[in-house]
Amino acid sequence: MRDTAVGTVERVITLMRALAEAGGDVSIKTLSDRIELPASTVHRLLALLMNVEIVERGKSPHSYRIGVEFYRLSALVFTQTSPRAVARPFLERVAKGCGEVSLLMRYMKGSRKVMLEDSVDSLHPLRYSISLYEPLSVLWGASGRSVLAFLPDDEIRAILAEGEQSPVEALPTPSWEEIQPQVAEIRAKGYAHTTSQKISGAVGFGAPVFESDGSLFGSLCVTVPEVRYEPSMESPIAKLIVEEAAALSATFGYTGVLQPAGKRVQKNG
Repeated sequence: MRDTAVGTVERVITLMRALAEAGGDVSIKTLSDRIELPASTVHRLLALLMNVEIVERGKSPHSYRIGVEFYRLSALVFTQTSPRAVARPFLERVAKGCGEVSLLMRYMKGSRKVMLEDSVDSLHPLRYSISLYEPLSVLWGASGRSVLAFLPDDEIRAILAEGEQSPVEALPTPSWEEIQPQVAEIRAKGYAHTTSQKISGAVGFGAPVFESDGSLFGSLCVTVPEVRYEPSMESPIAKLIVEEAAALSATFGYTGVLQPAGKRVQKNG
C-alpha cells in the first residue's frame, strides 16, 4: 500500500513546480488542470503552503503565486550551487552515452568569447583537451558556432567585424552573407557540427544552453578525434547533446522551447 505521507509530499512538490513555472498569478482551476488533481485537493495544499509563506494570494481573486519564503529558499540554493556542479551530471551522461569527451562552454558576453567551464573525459587514450577558463572564439568550432548561431544578428555582425581567423590553417573570417546560411542551418537543426575548425583533426558537436531569462549560458559539446569518427555517429551524438542541453537549460530555469530557425518562445504560465 502506498504511503500517504509520500503521496502528499509528491503532490506538494508537483504543485510548487507548477507555481514556479507559471511565471505569475495562477488560478486554482489552471493548477488543477495542469497537475491533474481535484480543485479541492489543490486548494487544501495551497492553504498548507500559505501557512509557511511558500505561497501567497495573487492580485486577482482566487489566484495564487509563489511566496516570499519560496523566493528566499530559491535564492539560498542558487547562491550556494555553482553552474558547474549543476551541469556535471549532464556532462557525465553525455560522455557515457557517446564514449567521447563532453564539454560545458560558457559564453562571456563582455568579450564575446567562450571558455571551458567543465569537462568529462572519455575512456579512450586518444582525446582532445582544452584548458579551463581560456577565452576562445565563438566564430570557430562547434563549441563556438553553437553559441554564435543563437546570438542576436547585431552581435554576430560585431563578432565578424573583429576579423578573427581560424586557428587551424588560418581560414578567413566569413562574411555576413556567408555566415547567414550556416547560422540558419544550426538554428534549424538545434546543434552545430564542425571538423578541424578550432583543433586540427577534431570533429565537434555543440548545442546551446540557456539561462532562466532566455539569455545564452553557453553550450554543451562533444569532441571526437577524426580518426575515430564515422558519419553514422552524427545522428546519435546530435540527439544526445540536444536533449541534454535542453534538460540542462530547464534545470537552469529556462522555460522556453526552441523552434525552427532558432526562435525561442517563452512558455505561457
